Amino acid sequence: MFTYSDACTVGMGLILSATSFIIGVFYANQAYDYRILFDHSSTQSDFDDALKHYQVLHKTPSPVLTGLAIVAVIGLVGHLIRIYKPNPDLRNFEYGSLVLYFFGVCVCLSNIKTGVISSVTREWGDVTENQGLAVLGSSNIILILFFIGVIMLQGGLWYTRWDHQVRLKQFFQEEAQEEAEKKKKAAQATQEAQEAPTSQAQTQAQAHEEALAEDARKHVKGSLSEKAEEIVEKAKADPRIQQAGDYYENKIKPTAQKHKADISNKVRSRRTRRKE
Repeated sequence: MFTYSDACTVGMGLILSATSFIIGVFYANQAYDYRILFDHSSTQSDFDDALKHYQVLHKTPSPVLTGLAIVAVIGLVGHLIRIYKPNPDLRNFEYGSLVLYFFGVCVCLSNIKTGVISSVTREWGDVTENQGLAVLGSSNIILILFFIGVIMLQGGLWYTRWDHQVRLKQFFQEEAQEEAEKKKKAAQATQEAQEAPTSQAQTQAQAHEEALAEDARKHVKGSLSEKAEEIVEKAKADPRIQQAGDYYENKIKPTAQKHKADISNKVRSRRTRRKE
């Protein structure tokens, strides 16, 4: 569907096309205007050439002038399209572009048209002919500057709109990413909530198994202690164990003590001899 935004794009195209065309038409006069305005070495022949040039322009056929007028109207229509519903933040620039365009048209219809007619009638009012030609050349430059201002404003408006679209697109992308992250976190939370009972049951089962293993270890340890005590009691009651203990106390232990005493006496006697 064709929207007002699309119409504004078309309007900008009309403005730029008409403005560029008009600038080209009047820029062609600079071949003569530059010499009489900015060239300090200009002579009377340069002014005569400029005079002849504008006299030829005065003979421009009506269809050509009508075409130029249509182009100017096209640019005006483009401005009207854009100021129909302007952006509140940019409407001053839209109005400024229209004002510059209107001033350029006024310069063309007043100064330039009057100067071209004066080049034929040779009636320049209170100024000389050379001064009148210089004013005519200056009017051409002023018109060109007005229309260059229109192009610059339209370029600035286009860039502003483009930058706004880029930022808006980036904003929507960030919003979409944040929304996707929120959905992902919500899904993870739901999954964790579903897995929580299973994990709790597994933890309880593991704790129960550990408790059973601990009880088994305690039971085995207690059983081994009881068996060890039983073996010790049986050993104490065995007469062979008692006889072995008596034999150690009466035979082996005294012999070992005597042997140890003999060795100590021998060592002492040797030390005494060495000292002597």
